[in-house]
Amino acid sequence: MSNSENPKKGADFQRQVQEYFNKRYGLGFELEKKIPIGEPPKDHKFDIVNLSKGVAIECKRYTWTETGNVPSAKMGFVNEAVFYLSFLPDSYKKYIVMLYSYHQKRHETLAEYYHRTYQHLLGDVIVAEYNPDNQQMRVIGKSEQDNVIDGLLAEDSRNSIYDENQFFAMPDNCYTRPAQIPIRKERLYYLEHTYSPQANDKWVMFHHPNHFMIYERESRQCIFDARYDCYRSNTDWDKEEDPIVAVLYEMTINLDTTPYNEIYPKRGDFGVLADLILEDL
Repeated sequence: MSNSENPKKGADFQRQVQEYFNKRYGLGFELEKKIPIGEPPKDHKFDIVNLSKGVAIECKRYTWTETGNVPSAKMGFVNEAVFYLSFLPDSYKKYIVMLYSYHQKRHETLAEYYHRTYQHLLGDVIVAEYNPDNQQMRVIGKSEQDNVIDGLLAEDSRNSIYDENQFFAMPDNCYTRPAQIPIRKERLYYLEHTYSPQANDKWVMFHHPNHFMIYERESRQCIFDARYDCYRSNTDWDKEEDPIVAVLYEMTINLDTTPYNEIYPKRGDFGVLADLILEDL
């Protein structure tokens, strides 16, 4: 199958790859984006582009033939995509993402065959294969521990988690309920002043005056808006070693958050929020 012979399937594959990159490395990967290349410069449309990160991706939804033969003409189209990518500045991260395709006659995937056969033409272009069925991306010619995509984009991903604008706001489908979660002095100080999100954290919290916005990092969906009041003045804090100084009194919960479908029945939304505020963040 090719992008040209199956335009709808090719477009669907592009969107699947775009979604993978947006979820894993932050928003900003756009479809069908033009970048000037060559001399004199002329606009060329690439399948997926992130201008701020300097990433360009060409997607190829090709498979082995039914009898397990090489789709030779299609390999020429992949080489053409590599050719256009080669005109981008050296600062760009350049990818060919091929559909995972395996045939019982072969002992390698089509992406592996392409990489082995045309490696001498690739230069700094990285070949990867994506399997939409299990949503796995694999860089060809690299071990899992030496994942080039992760290595090149991890720094950008780390930086983006410090910007709340890169996350999704609480949707209309949510509800608010009362809470009563006590917060001790040291914990409140940590949440308000010391806490800093890390790239591998499952949850990310942003502090606003008297409330915490908590997001699921991978999906970037807002999970909780947790509101609290301080009920003891700072001058009273030193009378006990670690006194209770605030109470979380209200929580707004995102009903669309699939990451919690399995957690809520076991702990309940109240318990999950308590765990996050008092220990997990």
